[in-house]
Amino acid sequence: MYLTRNQAYRKVTGVRIPPSPPLPPYESSHPLRWLFCWLFGAGRVSTLTRTVHTTRKQMTDSIDSPSALRRIYAAAKGRSVAKQIDHLDAHCKRFIALSPFVVLASANAQGDPDASPRGGAPGFVHVVDEHTLLIPDSPGNNRLDSLSNLAETGKIGLLFMIPGVDETLRVNGQARLAADQATLLPFAADARIRLAIEVAVVDAYLRCAKALMRSKLWNSEHQVDRSVLPSVGEMLADQTATPALPETREQMLARYACDL
Repeated sequence: MYLTRNQAYRKVTGVRIPPSPPLPPYESSHPLRWLFCWLFGAGRVSTLTRTVHTTRKQMTDSIDSPSALRRIYAAAKGRSVAKQIDHLDAHCKRFIALSPFVVLASANAQGDPDASPRGGAPGFVHVVDEHTLLIPDSPGNNRLDSLSNLAETGKIGLLFMIPGVDETLRVNGQARLAADQATLLPFAADARIRLAIEVAVVDAYLRCAKALMRSKLWNSEHQVDRSVLPSVGEMLADQTATPALPETREQMLARYACDL
């Protein structure tokens, strides 16, 4: 005849083990729970299970290395890896020729990042050859955040977009700031261009359409009416505590007219 753990303990000591506290539902579902409870007691199993769950949660909450990431995500494979190329092929060149907008990412020597929008007529970014791009520096606010970063590190990331197209083109490379006449020749028709960013392409690849499809970015039915926000002059007046009357949107558009 086999005795339960409680019966054996009571027979030897004369003391009955108090009942264990109720177990959370997830613990009772483990197929070997009865065995661990018999060996160690349900209370200890409860504590052990909670500790394991807490440790797993901490492991997933603290992501501080590529290896930690890979405990959550499977490795990229197939086309996702093969699509990255070290030059601009015919498809990349065509994409850039149709693109009127690019996001320029950079960072300074301390690693402080910046992302800056750049725009122009489709193809305003000039493709010199399969390894080289030229980005004209159109008039801005003279903060020179991106240009200062590029002067320090030369590291650049570009994300090209085409209105109506959900795919995007990503280009990473090494940048050089140039103001010589030969480099600026493709932009000679615009006297305002005093400098260009020359990009030596390191890699290029097309990004899938999921993000823009989810956002419905090009869907006119999802566009927000500009009136839902104050004018940028009003927002900046609040942020800078400027006492003067804020610039209206109409005044801003008139001021920008000569720089577009």
